[in-house]
Formats: sequence, structure tokens, C-alpha cells
Amino acid sequence: MRPPAVKRREKRRDQIVQAAVRLFSEQGYYQTTMDDIAKAADVSKGLIYLYFKDKNDVLFYTLRFVLEMYENDIAPALVRNESPLAMLRMALHGLCRLVGEHVQET
Repeated sequence: MRPPAVKRREKRRDQIVQAAVRLFSEQGYYQTTMDDIAKAADVSKGLIYLYFKDKNDVLFYTLRFVLEMYENDIAPALVRNESPLAMLRMALHGLCRLVGEHVQET
């Protein structure tokens, strides 16, 4: 079991990443500033720099967040199917569903 401080830290980092995902989707990466992310996440700009070294680092974590979401949702379904065609269908179905449910992240 993780200590409360670690859980709190992960929760705060996820809060920042989710705000960044939304802003990158709405405004674009280059137009989004660290101040924008801080405001959207309801944290100080300085706190963001405790978790991330710069905006590129935030982008890396947002991409990782999206890829992990796909992996956690699609990969388990693929293991259950033995046929390559069935696996491809399941992967495409899962991808289309995730894209529909998570338009901003995609």
C-alpha cells in the first residue's frame, strides 16, 4: 500500500496532466503556457515545476497518460482472443470507443 504522501503527489501530478491535456487540445501546445496550466489545474506555477522540469516534460507526461489509457483499456481485450483477425477487430473497436469517449485527449 502506498503512503498517503505518495498518493497525494500522484493525484496532484495527475491533476496537472489532465489540465494540460485539456489545454493542449483546446489551445494547442505552443499557445499554452505554464501559467495557463497552473490556472487550469488550480495550482501555483512553482508547484508545477516541482513535478515537471518544463513544458516539454508536461507534454511527455500527457502523451504517456493517453498511451497508458489506451494500453489499460485495449491490451486486456487482446489477450482474450486467439485469432489475429479477432484481435485486430477488438483493438480497432476499443480504439474507436476510446477516441469517442476521450476526444480531447486524442
